[in-house]
Amino acid sequence: MVITGRKVIQYMETIAPMKYAEEWDNVGFLIGNPDKKIKRILVALDAIPEVVKEAIDYQVDLIVTHHPFPFRSVKSICQDCSEGKLIIDFIKHDIGLYAAHTNLDIAFGGTNDVLAEKIGLHSIDILSPIVLEKQSREEVFKEEKEKRIGMGRIGHLLEPSSLQKYAKEIRKKLNLEYIRMIGEPEQIIHKVAICTGSGMSYLQEAMKQNADVFITGDVKFHEAQKALQHGIAVIDAGHYGTEQLIIPVLAKGLRSWGEGKIEVMESKINGEPFQVII
Repeated sequence: MVITGRKVIQYMETIAPMKYAEEWDNVGFLIGNPDKKIKRILVALDAIPEVVKEAIDYQVDLIVTHHPFPFRSVKSICQDCSEGKLIIDFIKHDIGLYAAHTNLDIAFGGTNDVLAEKIGLHSIDILSPIVLEKQSREEVFKEEKEKRIGMGRIGHLLEPSSLQKYAKEIRKKLNLEYIRMIGEPEQIIHKVAICTGSGMSYLQEAMKQNADVFITGDVKFHEAQKALQHGIAVIDAGHYGTEQLIIPVLAKGLRSWGEGKIEVMESKINGEPFQVII
């Protein structure tokens, strides 16, 4: 089997269907020639300049990322602007880009399931179930009968833990330099809700399902105040920290699917933009 960009698209559609993506999202094959033969793939969280340079140095044919690039419409492509230069680098070096974003967050085995497993949840369910507008009534019935889909996950700890102890465990399990915690340190945690990346818009859903703690990233000041006022603890493990776990999972899946016909590499670039000064 000759593997082309279109074959990769077909494979990615089996693990994170594009119909799952939020309407505002930009997913799929975003840059390059989908008919090009693919011999080497680089998997990364973002197509930042350092990752694109890495791809050029490794002479890869395709970068598969979680976050899209470009994310929003680009009005100009020029060498002296950051986005334009990056797009030119892709085209100049004949490198394609495929992104699976909110569709991978929602998909089974995607970012939220990987995080849920990593932090020790069991009896896992969907945090915020969705019905796809693009589906027919028969497809919706079939989907609901076979499995529900949706954003975030909710589950239980095998053994109750204090908030502070559990936050420390998460920091260790995710190999993070720091973590932010909102709530009473000695609060006992039984039920845990999660949404990888920037998920505070799902806090209400976590409260509705009686979660003791909500784990996500990018928590703002007033959002933290709201959580305190409503008595739900929050652990901010960072946008990068909650999502970078998907890189080795995606790479492993691509390797297995490629059956030795493609080389799949994991980016060595640490894309965490924040630095902690103590």
